[in-house]
Amino acid sequence: MHYLKKEFDRLCKYAKGLGVKVTFSNDKKSKADAAWVTDGSEIILYNKSNRSTLSSCLDFYHELAHHMAWVHSGRKGNLTTDKILDKEAEGKNLTELQRKHIFDMESSDSLYQELIHKEIGSKIPLFRLRAGVDLDLWIYRYFWKHNSWPTMRQRQVKKTQFIKKRKERQ
Repeated sequence: MHYLKKEFDRLCKYAKGLGVKVTFSNDKKSKADAAWVTDGSEIILYNKSNRSTLSSCLDFYHELAHHMAWVHSGRKGNLTTDKILDKEAEGKNLTELQRKHIFDMESSDSLYQELIHKEIGSKIPLFRLRAGVDLDLWIYRYFWKHNSWPTMRQRQVKKTQFIKKRKERQ
């Protein structure tokens, strides 16, 4: 069994241990690759043919980090954040302050990814996880500053840059 498949299985068991249901969806209309339900009940991973197993694992880390932040907050949601996320999901225009709020939440929640990596004894190289976090934060910072999401081409260029930078630092 490939190490990434084992990694994915470990992440599923970790999520189960945290009391969160993991669902796999074939919803082709979803723009997201993964989602965490803000009541802490579920993480949804969307099956997409263009996603590598590594990318899916990194998406899983991202969503588990949101869950860990929620657990560490006493399992209390932030009503302001929930309303902003609902508004964004509906495609409504957000103010700069609302976009900054999303960026701040993503930034603070991302800190849990390395903790999860360590707790499950991950075999994914740490530089790769950190490059994924860098990319996530760049995407949310871009959204905050430009009121639009970066294109797939822009994301790919940044992804390559972050991987190279993190690999050189290790």
